[in-house]
Amino acid sequence: MRKILTLFILFSIVIACSDGDSPTEQNNLEFPTNITLSTQVIGIGEILTINGNGFLVNETYIVTFSDNVTGNITEINADNLKVEVPQNAMSGNITLTFNNELNVIGNITINTPFSARLFAYKDQVTPSQIIEIDRATGNEISVIADINHSNYLADFNFDSSTNEIICDYTDNNVKYLYKINVDTGQTTSVQSNPATGRYENWIISNDNRLFAYKDQVTPSQIVEIDRATGNEISVIADINHSNYLADFNFDSSTNEIICDYTDNNVKYLYKINVDTGQTTSVQSNSATGRYENWIMSDDNRLFAYKDQITPSQIIEIDKATGNEISVIADINHSNYLADFNFDSSTNEIICDYTDNNVKYLYKINVDTGQTTSVQSNPETGRYENWIMNKEQ
Repeated sequence: MRKILTLFILFSIVIACSDGDSPTEQNNLEFPTNITLSTQVIGIGEILTINGNGFLVNETYIVTFSDNVTGNITEINADNLKVEVPQNAMSGNITLTFNNELNVIGNITINTPFSARLFAYKDQVTPSQIIEIDRATGNEISVIADINHSNYLADFNFDSSTNEIICDYTDNNVKYLYKINVDTGQTTSVQSNPATGRYENWIISNDNRLFAYKDQVTPSQIVEIDRATGNEISVIADINHSNYLADFNFDSSTNEIICDYTDNNVKYLYKINVDTGQTTSVQSNSATGRYENWIMSDDNRLFAYKDQITPSQIIEIDKATGNEISVIADINHSNYLADFNFDSSTNEIICDYTDNNVKYLYKINVDTGQTTSVQSNPETGRYENWIMNKEQ
């Protein structure tokens, strides 16, 4: 009997010890503490590290991004877990779920990859149109908008704040600012006529301020234009010479409009600071040939098309001195290049030329000098005034 009693006591002790382990295990399944995120801004497919104390390697955690998208956890240790930012994740709160407990652990901004798009003005058709072009093939992707008037569009720019192409046209000697939303196709027309003079060579800054060159007045001027009303906001600078300005670009590193003019067959690089109104003139004449169609890259390198030589070339220009830095590429045909844009997604100058009435899309990589030519001819009409969207 004593032996049975002893066995019963031992069995009870074992049971008691076993039951006593459950609360201890339960206490170990605590939500991690002192949680911080490795960054506040991240891109799709990148790895986000969630730092903290008390992560359990063999337990299950769920990380959820805004729009209820779950990320793939790639690594866990005691001090952090790592999660891949999934496709379709949106900026906003991130939540961590563990042991049926859900907490918001931070807020993050998702960098949306920039999608470079190329547009063109298709005229000599009725109605004329804004269309999107495939940069790889030169083919027409879709019609963005029909143009609801018969006047020729010019001075194309892209407003990244509204996703609109901004251009202009003249009807009965009245200038109109014309906007085309590339997402909706909606068009807007705003009268924009100065009391004196004429607006030409519109240019938009990286922070989406709109400027125009006001000529046929003395002195000619650079003015800022209200994009909504077409009205003149202010005079930025008086132009201290009588030569016509052309080839307008914007240098975001100095907040300057960069353009050029020719005086007595000498080419000058001309800069206007849009904050101070200060103007700078630098002689920029090649020993041979002629600089045309200046274009700025997104990292503010200045390039020009050097023609009237064989072969013609794309060259880089020193913005401070106007001197030629280097030849980027020799042009492997004799046709004139026009409609210069810069594709930041590929680091290429995109322009076009016409050969035997056939239009070609022409690309020059400014890092490698590689050139690519793609036929881009519509069945009807003609492509003009190519324009690329800009990263917001």
